Amino acid sequence: MNLRITLAILALSLAAFAKDHSSEYQVGTYLGSAAADTGVFHNGIQCSGDNCIGSAGEVYVADYQIETDAGTWHLNWVDFWRTSKTKSPLDIIQPGDKVMFRTEDHRKIGGTEHHVLIPYANNPGKEANYLGGFVPHVTPPERPSGPTDNVKAMCSSHRLSAAVEAQLCNQAQPVTAPASVTAPAPVTAPAPVANPYTAQIDRMWVIADQQTVTAIGWMNCDQIKTTVSGPTGAAWRAHGFPLTWTAITAKCPDIVK
Repeated sequence: MNLRITLAILALSLAAFAKDHSSEYQVGTYLGSAAADTGVFHNGIQCSGDNCIGSAGEVYVADYQIETDAGTWHLNWVDFWRTSKTKSPLDIIQPGDKVMFRTEDHRKIGGTEHHVLIPYANNPGKEANYLGGFVPHVTPPERPSGPTDNVKAMCSSHRLSAAVEAQLCNQAQPVTAPASVTAPAPVTAPAPVANPYTAQIDRMWVIADQQTVTAIGWMNCDQIKTTVSGPTGAAWRAHGFPLTWTAITAKCPDIVK
């Protein structure tokens, strides 16, 4: 009986000390995502004897972006590194949609991690965890109030000698012609903003093409034919892979791209 009472008191105490996050949420605007280089190189080539299959390349993750009044959050989904069938809440919405989230700071030995937690739309009691970096908006400095013309101030104060005042303060101001009225320039749509990660993504596919050629040399034609007919072959077609297809044609002429 005493043990049950102790466990009940402990449970009530934990519930009492559980943090209430209901007042910590804020709303931002989802801007979209781009590929971000993780700095990790993945080697997915597997060999058995003299036969190898697979590919290798740099690992990229989605850099999700949420804008607030104070700045922009750049987020990487923590569960990306885990085996999970659950999609990120930001993978099922469109740029321009509103997102509710809260933030937490986790102190580590090497510094502080900023975490952004976003509730799932189909289960608000569950939150997706993201590592975040915040870039504040740059506010231009305000123009100082009060006088800014010290020439006028010095001339009005008569702190100069008569000769210097006559030389510097009584100069005739140049007369400028009134600005001519011109028709407003036609309004054109802004140029599309280039994706800053496009060059990195293109480089990733070039490296993958080069490394796949090596794997082709270790494979027999039956293995190559099986690979070409699957999702890996579809990726080779979608992203060109000219070196890979040249190696395949040279080794197995009957395999058609």
